[in-house]
Amino acid sequence: MFNLARSPGGSSALFYEAFVAGVDLKRHECKIRTDYGQTINGVRWLKEGGADGYGENKAPTERSRVLVMRLGASHIIMGSLGVITNDNIRATGPAIGKQGSPSIEPGNYSVSQSSSIAGDQSSPADQRVGDWTRTSHGGGMIALLRAGTVMMKASPTSMLMLSPFDDLGRLVTRNWEHFTDVDSTRKVSSGGAVSMTHEVFPTSARARSELPSMREVRGGADAVGDAGGIARRQTFDDGGTMTSQQTEYANGRKHQLVQTGESIVETDTTITGHFTKVHGGDKTYFNMGESSVHLDVAGDMTVDMNKDAISIKAADGVEITWNRGGKLQVKTSGDADFNIGGNLTFGAQSVTYNVSGTYKVNAAAIELG
Repeated sequence: MFNLARSPGGSSALFYEAFVAGVDLKRHECKIRTDYGQTINGVRWLKEGGADGYGENKAPTERSRVLVMRLGASHIIMGSLGVITNDNIRATGPAIGKQGSPSIEPGNYSVSQSSSIAGDQSSPADQRVGDWTRTSHGGGMIALLRAGTVMMKASPTSMLMLSPFDDLGRLVTRNWEHFTDVDSTRKVSSGGAVSMTHEVFPTSARARSELPSMREVRGGADAVGDAGGIARRQTFDDGGTMTSQQTEYANGRKHQLVQTGESIVETDTTITGHFTKVHGGDKTYFNMGESSVHLDVAGDMTVDMNKDAISIKAADGVEITWNRGGKLQVKTSGDADFNIGGNLTFGAQSVTYNVSGTYKVNAAAIELG
């Protein structure tokens, strides 16, 4: 058969070895050029399945080497032929799995074989007898191997492998997107920046509208949206308004915002301290570190404690301070009233009264001894 195809038999030849010069997908016809320079138009190809449209839909590709059979006045492509090579020097076809690489010039299909062609890369170098593979010029490959392994590959960093050995399933992607009615996951590596975003949806309608009830982002500060941040978790109400936000930092700091009615409760925890502040409402602020505590209510009433002293202030009017040394100090810009139902005792070495106005004592009896 092949001897007959390679002989210049003209119209008497039944089989031709040729390469595809053009493909018309609409008419399902090809233009081919035989090894001896004959150009034949209107060549159809065999197709799996029937005319009802079911089956594999695959057309020949330009520059593919094919075996053509003459059937009366018509010609039919029986199948593709492998590239005949002499030396292991250079391969034809695209580099499998390497996107963006320059195209390699097609093989020389003339009778005089070229010594500059190594092989057709549509057949992977590690393919074995019994393996089934399908490749594309874009670098994609689907393979069913004799041992049972199944592979799908678009590039070296975008592939899926299923193996019967240890029931292994391996998915390798540089970027990953997964969408369901329950959640969505996006993992991105771009320009050296990596991040992962996970969103959870309470209903399928919210999923279609992309209105999550929870969003979690992990990665660099750019992805998190805060300098030094490495992780952020947010919750949302039915209208998409944020109700809480928690941010984690590489240095161990944790920051949180929670919406409570008209107020936002802010807490911040670091290695050296912790504070809680309410924005809106009474604007209460609380801060506790390793050696001090501060309480601020509406910016007017404050309490400060540390290892040396305790201080209580009421706006700018009253201040009470006592320290570890035993000193008590009371300051007021207004009146001072002492209403005591029991006894009032002063046990002091000395008492000094500095009164700029009138000094009055109203008592039933005064004893000085």
